[in-house]
Amino acid sequence: MESVGIGLLEETAAGITHASGMSTDVSRFRALSDVDLQTLLARHAELGRIHQIRGNLLAAEVARRSAPELGSAGLAQKLGHRTPLDMLKKTTGVSGFTAKTAIDTGQTLTEAAGIPDPITGVVEPPREPWLHPVAVAIAAGRLSGEQLGVIRKGLRGPSAQVTIDMLLACAEQLVAEAADLTIDQLGRRAISLRNEIDTAGIAEREARMRSMRGLRWIPADAEGMATLIWKMDPETAAPMKELYDRLTSPKRGGPRFVDADRQAQADAIADDDRTPEQLASDGFLHLLEAGADADDQHLLGSGGPIVKYTVVKDEFDNGTGIGRIEGAEATPVSQETLERLVCGGATEEIIFDKDLNPIDVGKLMRLYSKKQKTALAARDGGCMWPGCDRPPSWTEAHHIDHHHKGGKTTIENGILLCRFHHLLLHNNLWSITRDLFGWWLIPPVDVDPNQVPRPMPTKSLAWKDLERHRDQLQENSAHDAEAERAEGATRTEEARLTEQAARTEKTRRTDQAAQTEDARQEELAELAMIAILASLERMPAQLTG
Repeated sequence: MESVGIGLLEETAAGITHASGMSTDVSRFRALSDVDLQTLLARHAELGRIHQIRGNLLAAEVARRSAPELGSAGLAQKLGHRTPLDMLKKTTGVSGFTAKTAIDTGQTLTEAAGIPDPITGVVEPPREPWLHPVAVAIAAGRLSGEQLGVIRKGLRGPSAQVTIDMLLACAEQLVAEAADLTIDQLGRRAISLRNEIDTAGIAEREARMRSMRGLRWIPADAEGMATLIWKMDPETAAPMKELYDRLTSPKRGGPRFVDADRQAQADAIADDDRTPEQLASDGFLHLLEAGADADDQHLLGSGGPIVKYTVVKDEFDNGTGIGRIEGAEATPVSQETLERLVCGGATEEIIFDKDLNPIDVGKLMRLYSKKQKTALAARDGGCMWPGCDRPPSWTEAHHIDHHHKGGKTTIENGILLCRFHHLLLHNNLWSITRDLFGWWLIPPVDVDPNQVPRPMPTKSLAWKDLERHRDQLQENSAHDAEAERAEGATRTEEARLTEQAARTEKTRRTDQAAQTEDARQEELAELAMIAILASLERMPAQLTG
């Protein structure tokens, strides 16, 4: 054990020496080309993850040697610390959250390694076996402890409906997607995958979030500024966000192409010298003061807040629907909530063809219509640029085949992009193509000399619900066809066997009749023989007489 410890210490010392020799000359960093800067940043992140792995393993070992059952004999306690968390905070200078993350990550790595306990010799089974793919990715330097944390929180644990194998498949999918997602996006994706496999728990989670809602008033501070904290469940947040966007979107760089009658209002908001936060504060105060009599034509433009929920119609009709709130799709809405909303609101069907393309409702025109944008929002779910999380309300419809080059204003030729990425695409010579497998983003030569296409998967979970529903219908149809073929084959076989049995029975009866006739003939012949013998016995007496 001592030689192992010496080896690790020597490795660490060598690493420190090497790292100390790395250049920190600002001028050298300034001289990097864009490609070299991007490459160096990725390599530095990789190096940081490698060092982080060792730190996580050390943190887990400190926690193991400081287990509560060891009491004062534990490592942290012997060194004067209350807990291993305190020891890590004071020794490494990190926050409690960072220290806790390091311990949790290290324990996951240790469990995945399957190393026997040095005292008992027992290999303890992992507490969360579904996280094994994540542990492997961390050990390989592809994921971080923070990413493990959001995946763990999003997937949670098994339940009556969710098995370990289902969670394992989700973890594998998250590991594959993690490279293209920010930490926040990865967390939302983990929650989304959990919701997909745990539809029975949607209503329960919805009720739990609703019970957590609340509005808290914090009295004025020394400067006289009061604070209002509003914790909202998704259903409460949706209309509030829609109103907030109306108030501030032009100021924050929202979509440029709006209806003509709203252009003046958008320009006025963009030119206003108030910050977005001040605009929102004044606007909501105006709404509260004016109440039902608010002049929406001057304040927010188009009446009450419009919140769009999307659900597969067939599933809604049969009581198994899962709703999606536009702009907050990661949190699904239960069938019960959908029924309540439909009862008090308007509904509009968006028809998709068998290839899941919204049926085109547009005519040849320069700008996309409201109905076309509604269909694009249902299909794309927001800005389609990889890694962007802008909701549909922040996007503009882009012509894949440019309008000035003959491209039509149709849904098939449209794709949603936020203002930033729409401008980036046009100004920096990016392009988009589409084939049977989806949409592809083509980078310019100065970004990627090989111009390797980058996938642009839909952000719409509602569209994915529809895709799943279509695939299920196709699977059921194929199953029914196979069952019908099997049933037909069974009926044919039964008919053949029945016919064969009938022929066999006919043959048996014919043979039986022949056997009966033969027996009767034999009996008659025997009787005739007896009669002849009887006659012969009487003949001598007659002759004698």
